[in-house]
Amino acid sequence: MLVCLLIVFTFSGCSFKKSYHSAYQTEDKTATVKEKIKQDIEVGTIFKDIVYKTVDDLELKLDLYTPLKVLHNTSPVVMYVHGGNWFSGDKSLPHNLEPVINQVRESGYTVISIEYRLVNDEIKYPVPVMDTKDALRWVYKNSDKYNLDTDNIGILGVSSGAHLAMLSAYSKSTDFIGSKELSSYPSDVKYVVDFFGPTKFDADTQQYSKSSVEHLMGPFAKDTEKLKEASPINYINSASPPTLIVHGAKDTVVPIQQSQDLYSKASSLGSKVDMILVDNGEHNLSGASAMDILKTLKSVFDFISTNTAK
Repeated sequence: MLVCLLIVFTFSGCSFKKSYHSAYQTEDKTATVKEKIKQDIEVGTIFKDIVYKTVDDLELKLDLYTPLKVLHNTSPVVMYVHGGNWFSGDKSLPHNLEPVINQVRESGYTVISIEYRLVNDEIKYPVPVMDTKDALRWVYKNSDKYNLDTDNIGILGVSSGAHLAMLSAYSKSTDFIGSKELSSYPSDVKYVVDFFGPTKFDADTQQYSKSSVEHLMGPFAKDTEKLKEASPINYINSASPPTLIVHGAKDTVVPIQQSQDLYSKASSLGSKVDMILVDNGEHNLSGASAMDILKTLKSVFDFISTNTAK
């Protein structure tokens, strides 16, 4: 997952931290803010395997990484949605991703990584979308408990996880209802970061792997209306949250046209959208230069910071 990004951070973590320290560092409010936290949470605590909902005795879990420094009265949130073609992957963060997570947490953010039900012979669309939105609803429900700022929730997804992130961000809170216990809570986000996610499904196109879409959609694979419903591009409007699109110029898994179409439609409707085209980047940005990766990461962190209310 994001192999190129991880390699760059592994070998240049120190210089990255130095360059971002002044941009994201503000007064450390740990001493004063900690008194306001309703649960006695030590700064830097990691909560593993929090159950955010239960479906037919199956517990769906998330990991919550609290800020390494308290720089806000309540903590902004970045929710991470893993990729894996909708049928593989999990919420665990690769060891080499730690420098990325630590930098975000150093900036006063809480990072939440979620699991969702993976598609198989029984589980199909829209189940993974409902799970992703329910994880967002859980954040609203538990904001006081974990000192989370519900006005500053961002969602970041990779590949198929980006598809789920976009669909969750652009759809209404009343769409894709899953858990009845969470259904009364909103799922609104402040922004979305889309790393090379598919944006449009069509029964007559090969723009994205046909077998993957068929596996996700199951009996709806030939249903034009359901394919439209599962396509994030169809939800974009002028009120959609700001979007940052990152896509490799040589991606043959999710063609860049998917991102270009999303960018064009969002721009035409007046929705705030930016797009980073990574030269020589294949899927997961492999093949891109270290310099281009660092520039991309700087833009991602700038985007997150800009769209977080101070």
